[in-house]
Amino acid sequence: MSFYYVIPCRKNSKGFKYKNRFLFEKTANKLNEIKENVIITSDDNHIEKLNIKYGFKFLKRSNDLSLDTTDIRSVLIDVVDKFALKPEDHIVLLYLTYPERTIEDIRKIMDFYKSNNGSSLLCKEELIQHPYLCFYDKKDNKGERIIKHDLYRRQDYPSCFFGSHFLSIVKVFYLKNVDRNLFGKDTIFYDLEDHKLDVDYELDYLKLN
Repeated sequence: MSFYYVIPCRKNSKGFKYKNRFLFEKTANKLNEIKENVIITSDDNHIEKLNIKYGFKFLKRSNDLSLDTTDIRSVLIDVVDKFALKPEDHIVLLYLTYPERTIEDIRKIMDFYKSNNGSSLLCKEELIQHPYLCFYDKKDNKGERIIKHDLYRRQDYPSCFFGSHFLSIVKVFYLKNVDRNLFGKDTIFYDLEDHKLDVDYELDYLKLN
């Protein structure tokens, strides 16, 4: 059984153009201790060149796995196939969009995963707004509840949390049991306790400087 640390680095992004190029080294610089098990999956020649000084394993991703509509589960299955990972191996997914994540964060969450005999892990954060107060935007200035209910008091709302990919782990054999966001019925959640910056737009990136 081995743990493989997979970094997806698709070239194109809509919210912040080439954001993975800006973010790559902020994560790569923290992974020296585990570099032999780090796998980069990317369609970007620029990322491939940046990776030379780190010496991580590199998988040149095909065009059909580099689309806006490509889901991460399909990307991980491709990694499993190309590197012949074993069913008992585990994939630790490291999105570059969490540049403040430290090696200590990774170790702590992995210890939690191991101590709970996990097959799949995601993280959780406190919700900014409860889903019972959210609506679909409809025509003519109207709305429709996303979740049907008739509860009035907030204290009667069920406890909820925000699912985060700050760190995700999945056992190779369990990939068939998770959805495209890597959630399955046996997924366990690690409580992050506070909000983690997730860089989606250039304005988010500027908060780092």
